[in-house]
Amino acid sequence: MLKIRPFIAALGFIILSTQVQSQTFSTVNTSIPGLGKSSTVWGDYDNDGDLDLAIQGGTVSDVATTRIYRNDNGVFTDIGANLVALRDGCLNWVDYNKDGNLDLFIMGIADNYERCSILYRNEGNGNFVKSQFLFPGVASGKSAWGDLDKDGYPDLVISGDTLSLNAFTAVYRNLEGNGFQKLEVPIPNLVSSMITIGDVDCNGDLDILIGGDGGSGNITKIYYNYGMEFVEGTWPFEGTTAGSIALVDVNRDGYPDIISMGMDFLVGESIFKIYINNQNDNWTEQISYFSGLFTGNISLADFNLDGITDFVATGKSNGCGSAATFLYLGVGNGKFNELPTDFPPMTYASVAAADYDLDGDPDLILTGINGNGYPQTLLYKNDLSSNIFGSAPVPTVSLENIVSNVNYFEGLGWHIIFSWAPVEVIPQNKSLTYNIVVGTMPHDGSVLPVASDLGTEKIYLPAMGNAGQDTIKVLEKIRDGGYYWSTQTVDAAFRTSSFSDWQLLMVLTGIEETNGKMVLGLYPNPAQNVLSVNLAVQPVSKAMASITDLNGKVVKSFIVSEKTTVTNIDDLQSGLYLLSLNTGNELITAKFIKSN
Repeated sequence: MLKIRPFIAALGFIILSTQVQSQTFSTVNTSIPGLGKSSTVWGDYDNDGDLDLAIQGGTVSDVATTRIYRNDNGVFTDIGANLVALRDGCLNWVDYNKDGNLDLFIMGIADNYERCSILYRNEGNGNFVKSQFLFPGVASGKSAWGDLDKDGYPDLVISGDTLSLNAFTAVYRNLEGNGFQKLEVPIPNLVSSMITIGDVDCNGDLDILIGGDGGSGNITKIYYNYGMEFVEGTWPFEGTTAGSIALVDVNRDGYPDIISMGMDFLVGESIFKIYINNQNDNWTEQISYFSGLFTGNISLADFNLDGITDFVATGKSNGCGSAATFLYLGVGNGKFNELPTDFPPMTYASVAAADYDLDGDPDLILTGINGNGYPQTLLYKNDLSSNIFGSAPVPTVSLENIVSNVNYFEGLGWHIIFSWAPVEVIPQNKSLTYNIVVGTMPHDGSVLPVASDLGTEKIYLPAMGNAGQDTIKVLEKIRDGGYYWSTQTVDAAFRTSSFSDWQLLMVLTGIEETNGKMVLGLYPNPAQNVLSVNLAVQPVSKAMASITDLNGKVVKSFIVSEKTTVTNIDDLQSGLYLLSLNTGNELITAKFIKSN
């Protein structure tokens, strides 16, 4: 295990020596109170184009508070949301019901020591109402949201202390905005936990990365998602607790790596680790001299706009009373250089990056207990006007309209894989992630929403795109119909490109169902050159298929003897056709469209 030691990077300091005075952060006066045991999250809850702030924590007398501040051109106003006052917990903005408004999930401990976990529904007029959904009250932990089952609705992972170190971890499936179902998963109960959700193995399923204290020791584990079956990874990461964990592609090879910080109480040391993803659950620890921190967190952003992800880390190290707040600039090869700043040391802290003033560079808010033992909240503006770094380009997506696989799940609908071409790989673009939006008409996200305004195309939740670094996205339980979809890039500074041209995918009229189960499915629909005939079961004998036009004329016949039979229709004229399948016992029909 690496011992805690000061950051050493002689070459890095030589490189940065001419840049320190150019890259500056200035404090901004606000009415936001100083808070410790805090959590802060940015999100545009009122859809006005700038990022608002939700914040919770303990005041100077350790009185809990939870507030929402509306951002009006950089002026922050407490909207009086009347939320349950909590500290030592976690906040998440999430549109759980896909109505286009960011809702707020809060968890933590109240002044009467009650643990609470509450989902507030945003009614769209600045009014936040407690939802009827009940979750176990949790403090000293984390919560995270992500579409684990690929139905377009975000699911919840939550972990922490329910009462007196009673460890708890749970995964809740979002029932299309109408409720939540607790799932039986093999993830252990943890306290002082940390969670992030992302596609670690780039297979289209979101995985769960979690760490914390399980009672018999600390763990840091990946639980790989295989169609909602969660399998524990085998790599022996050093177990940490009371810290922060993040997924980010630090060496820009297309696979997310891990940054982990926290306390390993088994050896009595705070740690800071970077693990490089070698694929197939194989990892390499990046040699570094970062100071270990706990009771704080990591915030990712491209602060200097060079196209490479940087991070700020804040918290306590294991020296007596020792704390720190560091800014590290990514080099792009998995390594980082520290940039000296005036950020104060903080413990029981939270830091969150976002472009609150809409000038194109990420700013940050820092809260926690300062070196004098008092809670403090500091808003920092990132001043890039004299910075020597150029602005990273924000490319548009070069889209290939490909749907590489479509399968039907009996009674549930279509399983569709959307895929698109990655943008041209140039140095400034290697930290890009992707958004994909799907709806029933152009400029509509009712099927798969995206955390960007479809009109202004600006992000309203500062985070990587909903497809991560993948250039595929899987959706399940899709019914017959026409679907429009588009993609967008998000760079490491949370700047977005324009949306690509909207593409139409038809899954239409080519399916015959009986009692909710597929009997006959046709794909693609419309079809150009070939038509796939899909049966729910293997036919017991050969069946005759006939294709007739609208005049009732048989234009093609062929034998179907397998569950899937592909026939060439290149010689058919464009138009609507009826395919009839005579099994000997019954006649099954379905329609399809032949297009040019």
